[in-house]
This record gives sequence, C-alpha cells and structure tokens, in this order.
Amino acid sequence: ALSLAACLLDIFWMIMRHFKCFKKKNNSKHRNAIEQHVTEQNETKIFYSFPQFAELDEDMRMHILSYISDAPLEINDVRKNPRGTLTGILPLVSKQFYCFSRSDYLWRGCLQRLCYKEPDLWKKGLLKLIDGERSHREGSIVDNVRKASPDLDYKNIFRLVYQTYIRYTGPIFFMPGLVSLGTRFQLHLFEPRYRLLIAEVMRDWPEAVQQGGRIEPSPNTGSLPTFIYGHVSPLAASTPACLVEVHHCEIFPNGTADVELNPVAYLWLECVWQRQNSGRLYDASCLQMGSEDANNEQNLCMYRSYFKASCLRMRSEDANE
Repeated sequence: ALSLAACLLDIFWMIMRHFKCFKKKNNSKHRNAIEQHVTEQNETKIFYSFPQFAELDEDMRMHILSYISDAPLEINDVRKNPRGTLTGILPLVSKQFYCFSRSDYLWRGCLQRLCYKEPDLWKKGLLKLIDGERSHREGSIVDNVRKASPDLDYKNIFRLVYQTYIRYTGPIFFMPGLVSLGTRFQLHLFEPRYRLLIAEVMRDWPEAVQQGGRIEPSPNTGSLPTFIYGHVSPLAASTPACLVEVHHCEIFPNGTADVELNPVAYLWLECVWQRQNSGRLYDASCLQMGSEDANNEQNLCMYRSYFKASCLRMRSEDANE
C-alpha cells in the first residue's frame, strides 16, 4: 500500500510539473505576441490633418486652440514637465501660432482654470496684486486684476504671479526632521553657514528687530523674513521642502542666533546649488506645492512623527527590560 501511494504521488508531481511548464510556455507565447503587437502599433505612425483650419475665421481658430492650450504648472505633475503648450509647443509651430499663443483669450482661460484648480495658490497670488477694495468687485478676480493693472496683459499677469508668489529662490537650512504647517518651533543657529543665512534674511529689518524686537511685515512686500527649511533628504530636485517665516530673531555678537519659525508652505525643490566661499551654504529655486501634494506631505509628516514616537517608545521599553 505504501509503495502504491508513493507511485501515485510521483505520477501526480510529474503531471503538475508538465502542467506548469505548459502554462509557462503558453504565457511566454502570449506575452511575446502582445509585445510584437505593441511594437507594430508604435512603429505605425498616424498623421492627422485638418486642411479646413486655415479657412476658419480667427475667432473660431482661437476657440479650437483653447482646447489644447495650457499654461506652465497647469498639468498634474509639474516636477516632470512644468512647461505648457502655450510656451513649449504652440509658439514653435508657425508665426501665426506664435501670435495665437500670446493672445489674452487663451491666457485668461488658463488663469481662470488655475484659480479654480488651485485657489490657495493662484487666487492668493492674484490678490497680492490688488487691494482689498478692488478684490470685492463684481466679476472674476482675474478680470479685476486686469482692470487694476491696465498696462499688463494676461500673460504678464501670469508671469508676475508665478515669479513673485509661486516660485521662490533663497538659502536653505538643512536638517531632516518633522515639519507641520502652522506649528511653530525654535532653533539655535550656530554653524558659520547658517550665521550667514540669518544675517542675509534679516538684513532689511531694523537692528532692534534683529535683537529680539517684534517683527513686522515689510512695507515693500508685505511679508515676513523667510527662507527654505530642508526637512527631507537628499537636497536634490523633486525633494519636498518647507518655506518658513521668521517670527522672532535674536542675533548675538558672535553671529549665532535664536529664532522662532513658522512653516507656511510646502515646496518642491527645482534646482539646488552650493554657494561659493560660504562654508557649504546651499541655495535653491522652488515651486510651491498644490493643495493635493501639500496634504500628502502633511500626512507623511504625521506618519513620520508617529513612527518616530513608536521607535522611541520601543527603545525605552527595551531599556527598562
């Protein structure tokens, strides 16, 4: 009986091995067929033409182009391709398309879509260009900014918001840690490179403010002193960082400083470089995160905080044992 059972078991395993080999062979054939089909699809180039486009009037052509016109930062992932069709594709087609890509009609639509998609970024940036009274006028905020600044067309309004609010360039304080928007924290800056950083950041404020006085917003920009806090390593493109405001600063005679910082926005690092003759102080150009990316980064910071607290608790328990 035992020898019969052993023979049946051997036959069973032989059948299973044959079935697996057959299945693997069929899967490889099927996969090869799919790859060949995809290759043929890629090699087959289909060109579409619209000869009637030249016969349409200018308004109709502009309306058609509005469906494929997007501004920089309007796409989903700005880290991969921050340029849009209005700056990277349409101007290169022809002189006529170059003129179309500068039209108020297309750029106004882009600004309106960006305000709808990212109100925390673009609406706030546009509001900084006008006073509070004009912001309550009837109509969209985009049109109100245009009326308040008749010398600027919509493309230049986009450029102004992008350069003064969305993009930020400045020095980096690098120390991996946990940062949550709106949660203030204190630091003692003692390294030579960070002594240079705080001296540059505070140089436009009075000496009394640098010695611990109350910090008021700048009359020129309406903002507090700011710099980049690199809380995630490495310092490289596409790494998240944080924009912090200085709410209290006391610089001592030897250049060290005690500061109180308030994180106000999450950023994507675009480009990082080391400043010459600065003791390894880094500068960076950044883009403010949209609401979705900022919420994800905030959640990640919460998870890091929970993980860190769990590790410390486990270490303390092991030490007590």
